[in-house]
Amino acid sequence: MKFRDALEELKLNIINLVYEYKEKSEFPIYLDEKSGAWKTSNGRHWMEGFLVGILWNLYDFFRDEKIKEVAVEYTLKLLKIEAPITHDIGFRMYYSAVKGWENMYANQLKKNIITYANILASIFREDLGFIPVGDDFVTYFPGEDKKIAKSELIIDTMMASLPFLAWVSSNFDINYKNIIILHAHKTFDLLVRSDGSTYQAAYINDNLEIFRHTHQGYSNESCWARGQTWGIYGYTILYSYLKNEIFLKIARKLASFFVKNIPRDKIMYYDFQDTTEKDSSVNVIGASSLINLYRETYEVDYLRTAVTLVRAVINNREYFREGGLKHTRYRKDEGKDSETMFGDYYLSEALINLIKMGIEE
Repeated sequence: MKFRDALEELKLNIINLVYEYKEKSEFPIYLDEKSGAWKTSNGRHWMEGFLVGILWNLYDFFRDEKIKEVAVEYTLKLLKIEAPITHDIGFRMYYSAVKGWENMYANQLKKNIITYANILASIFREDLGFIPVGDDFVTYFPGEDKKIAKSELIIDTMMASLPFLAWVSSNFDINYKNIIILHAHKTFDLLVRSDGSTYQAAYINDNLEIFRHTHQGYSNESCWARGQTWGIYGYTILYSYLKNEIFLKIARKLASFFVKNIPRDKIMYYDFQDTTEKDSSVNVIGASSLINLYRETYEVDYLRTAVTLVRAVINNREYFREGGLKHTRYRKDEGKDSETMFGDYYLSEALINLIKMGIEE
């Protein structure tokens, strides 16, 4: 399948979905394969920004004013709802308000961006050197221990917080660079192993003892594959903004581990140490990460691998059908075999970038 054809299928799927939920207060976040029904949220979930982001991606590529109208509507719909105070503010704001600002420069969007960037920066723990998961973390992850809210670092924050803060620092007269740099270094110190694989989380107790573990992966000592891609993507984006060679070196290190562990069938596993469960979202997040690395290094192997990862899913109707990326996984104990908004978002991003680079089948 050609990349453009896959993008057209995805566009039709998303447009149908947004019109279905246009008059509703809920946001679709993942499609359960067993029931065939979309799981929805009330506007206070970390995944909602991705649907809005897909709409902005589609508008940016197709320049269809009808898509822009819906993108604006969904952006405003999301921003009317107060965001939970977590590290995921960046996911929510970057893919809605920031992408909206890049297309229409509305003052209200700028106001929202700055407000939430300041909130995100305010939860930074100077004594620990990182942005913790945040007080409202348990609102959409019920069952998690509340004590982690203020003193746990997770690999996800490399994507959920730092690119947003870096963008704000580069576009508005606000400087979060010290927070960004300290958090990125602390992530490397606590979560990156010598072989380039990553832990998902490190909890620091009141005695400053460090406990490395996972919420999502196969085991505390394994490497959750999506977390690995969050790391590659995050460090690469930080390098693109700050030009700190250390961040590029870390991104390369994480990418090296990732590429060496791509399975023979090219469909990524949910965890590198568990070869029983697949997660196709790792393909497309990984592909987008490697495209970004190629742009910074011009090393063609990164681009070739990205193309391979995207082709592996779009050329297999088991993984891509009806315009959606199938067999992705929301989290360890929920949405184990689903179509997720973040999966569809990063597929749209990878397809658009490859098409714009002139790469087609």
